[in-house]
Amino acid sequence: MTTQDIWEARWQQLQLMIDKRVELLKASNIDRWKDFVEMLEDLKAFAQCQFTYFHTKLDKPSPTLEYSHKFALTITLNQVGYDLQLISLAAEQRREHLLAKSLRAADRIAEIALEPAIKGPEPLVPKAPGGDRPRSLICYYQKSPWARRQPYSRIGLIGIPPTCVLPKDDANATTTLRDFLAIPHEVGHYVFWNGQRKTDASARKPKPKYFSTFQGYEVLKRGVTPYMAYWTEEIFADTYGARIAGPLIASSFQDILAAQTMDGYYLKNIRYFPAPIIRAEIYLYALRRLKRGSNDKTLLVSTLTGRWQDLAKNSFRKQSDDAEDSNPSGKLKTEPVATFTTYERHEQSIASASRELKTVCGYVNSFLDDIHPPQFFLDLTKPNSKGRVTNNPNGDNQLHSGFDELDKAIKNLVEPSNLNQSRNQQSLQRPSPWAATECDNETTTWYKWKEDLVADERKLPPKYFGYVDKNQIEWFSVMYAGGWTVDSPAGGTGPRKG
Repeated sequence: MTTQDIWEARWQQLQLMIDKRVELLKASNIDRWKDFVEMLEDLKAFAQCQFTYFHTKLDKPSPTLEYSHKFALTITLNQVGYDLQLISLAAEQRREHLLAKSLRAADRIAEIALEPAIKGPEPLVPKAPGGDRPRSLICYYQKSPWARRQPYSRIGLIGIPPTCVLPKDDANATTTLRDFLAIPHEVGHYVFWNGQRKTDASARKPKPKYFSTFQGYEVLKRGVTPYMAYWTEEIFADTYGARIAGPLIASSFQDILAAQTMDGYYLKNIRYFPAPIIRAEIYLYALRRLKRGSNDKTLLVSTLTGRWQDLAKNSFRKQSDDAEDSNPSGKLKTEPVATFTTYERHEQSIASASRELKTVCGYVNSFLDDIHPPQFFLDLTKPNSKGRVTNNPNGDNQLHSGFDELDKAIKNLVEPSNLNQSRNQQSLQRPSPWAATECDNETTTWYKWKEDLVADERKLPPKYFGYVDKNQIEWFSVMYAGGWTVDSPAGGTGPRKG
């Protein structure tokens, strides 16, 4: 068996696995099974083009000494396997009644969060390549929130924590429904990957043409601050979440950020995410900007600012400097941050992070200009007379009543299952827009997608490519596939880390 034959055999086996999963889904009663079938068929057609691009080059030299055509084939086939496994898992999770019901509520929140980006005369997120059907999102359970990159599908996958489950029957039980607030942030990642920045004359602040996508914007910023390239996406997702979910998501994120280690709070381990000392300011700054235009007191900016200061003062601990001298037993002592020099370290850290904060706020301003006018995904910021009232007169009662309203709203978001119409096979008689006899033909969806991808990369100055020579851009662009391949040399950020 020749080298070409073994790679062809591997790809054929993956196609058989996809076909088998499609057959099982068509015979099932799983909610949204048609969407899962569509994703798998689009995956198969897209991957065929990816595979063919590298397979036909096996007998030719690679454009780079560091990476071979076989390496590109390996990570392409691996990624097909990853996506097949994930789509299958997401479908199987909908077999159990309570999980299916909870995931339908999550789907609805995701769709509402996405709506501002796909509506209007100049949508932030255009239609998917080669398709005329609207974009959509499907949620599934995994260990932590995580959005996936799938360039082949109009349907995005949003991972949500296992705590996002509707309560069974007890209306008085404490719920974890506020964890659904992770969804607008993850939808922000989806918009970042698929959105286009305004470049026309009607935009308030026209952007340079090589800012045609948020991806290009991220790459270009690598010339400003080394870690800012990784921060840009998170800043956008936080800004988008604040615009969609308002003060409740800001409060929820404050709780998450306060659960960091002492080192994690400050400017350490910051390669992929802004440090909490900066990240909390993203939500506060975004809400201040929104309030500036509307003077809406229900944005609770003052309440959230004071709340974050209290959390930061009282949540973080450090080992006492004289722990060994004053504690003969050897057990570690801890102190609240607020006890040493009246919170001086916090204030000094804010001052030392001023450059980062200035850059971050500039990003938030720019992103808010791109996102449509304020549209919180539910009107959850208004005080509720039946909500729990605390002794704090600064607005905490509004946060409490807001979360109470959130619980009620999410319970009411569950829509009936589409099982009654799911047996209509006629609606599936649509070929994948990626299907092609010859992929590298200028009339195919894959060819147009590839050319757009390469064109965006070529607009950037050569120095921003690092190891990539301009003559190698097409090869690397196809292998990386806009962040689809997890193991590619372009950072391994296929599905975003974290």
